[in-house]
Amino acid sequence: MKLSIAIPTYKREGVLLDTCRQVLSQMDPAVMELLVIDQTTDHEPDTTAQLRRWADEGRIRYILQQPPSLTEARNRALLDAGAPVVLFLDDDVLLSDHCLAGHLRWYDDPSIAAVSGETYNCLDPDHPPPMDHPEQGTRRHCGADVAGPAGTTTGNNHSVRRSVALAVGGYDPRFVGSALAEDMDFCRRLIVSGYRVWYDPDAWLIHLTMKTGGCGVSGVRLWPEWMHAGNFMLYAFRHGFRDGSFTASVWQALRHGPLRKENVIHPRRWPAAWWGMIKGTIYGWRSRSWPDPMSSRDGL
Repeated sequence: MKLSIAIPTYKREGVLLDTCRQVLSQMDPAVMELLVIDQTTDHEPDTTAQLRRWADEGRIRYILQQPPSLTEARNRALLDAGAPVVLFLDDDVLLSDHCLAGHLRWYDDPSIAAVSGETYNCLDPDHPPPMDHPEQGTRRHCGADVAGPAGTTTGNNHSVRRSVALAVGGYDPRFVGSALAEDMDFCRRLIVSGYRVWYDPDAWLIHLTMKTGGCGVSGVRLWPEWMHAGNFMLYAFRHGFRDGSFTASVWQALRHGPLRKENVIHPRRWPAAWWGMIKGTIYGWRSRSWPDPMSSRDGL
């Protein structure tokens, strides 16, 4: 089966190039393609030169996406991908030899619409573990050792069946800022539509967890306060009553909003933090409708 590998990226330089080199060394160009969805307009000259060289040689498909948005970058990859399966990787990862094959092997089953691989998150990005001992100095995202059904995917290491992803509306850009909970929402829409999400521990990678930049356009202080709670309240109002997660989602909204450590320890932030919770709750309620199918919206 053919595979499109998509790397949404934002403000990453050498580590992005290293990630691309790994993918290029493992992929079979006859049945695979690499899409770099770049949200950076001011790369270092060496990075720009290398990306342009790969694009001119036909080794990557380079797509500039503005303004920066993780969900919009994912959707752009879905629309532009030429293969029936799209694998999303972060721009700061170390790939195992089994990662690509671990995803692809499950798509012979038409009931599976997404596959999540295991991620070993580095505790110290400057000292990643050896590939033969990925558990050293890392924290596993899932922790299960056996493949099986899952409720959601790992954002930095997951694949989707393109036709189904488009049919359920893709990744919803109403999950704003750092887009927390967008992957849970996407998978929940897949499951409600009758498809399965699968987990495979053999499709693993090491996530370097670089502190700046990233496909999530990350950074707590970059976003208005209401966005931290708003994403979880959006999930709560859209899915919480159906799947029994409403209380847990509200707790996540509180924990990432007014009860976030930097808010709790600075009383002067309390009024703005609690107003952010109120505004995020209103936003979640108003945004709760499901996204329209991208397949019909874009004439696909």
